[in-house]
Amino acid sequence: MKILKKYKNKILIVVIIIVAAIGYNILFGGEENNLLMSESVNAVGKTEDDELISLLINLRLINLDGSIFSDPVFRSLEDFGQKLAPESVGRNNPFAPIGVDANRDTLSDSTDEQTIGAGQMQ
Repeated sequence: MKILKKYKNKILIVVIIIVAAIGYNILFGGEENNLLMSESVNAVGKTEDDELISLLINLRLINLDGSIFSDPVFRSLEDFGQKLAPESVGRNNPFAPIGVDANRDTLSDSTDEQTIGAGQMQ
């Protein structure tokens, strides 16, 4: 506390100078920064749009010929693909703890039977 009382006036003067500098900068700062203005974004966006449009026009000029599919060389190609063997289906909920999924199926089957039995009694 003694330090605060000793340097109170100096700290107050520094704070006032900082506040005055910030206030002056806000009021009389001069030229604004145009980086966030929409004009600069539109200029960049326009060049990208023009590029995209020119690419689309070039794509429209491409003509594909289907005669390659009737070519004897194409017809002589063989398919070396392999058939995948069917595998067993996993658990209903793969994120459930081990053992909970199996119990839930058993419980749901018995619950369905109980519900049907209760519905028949009414």
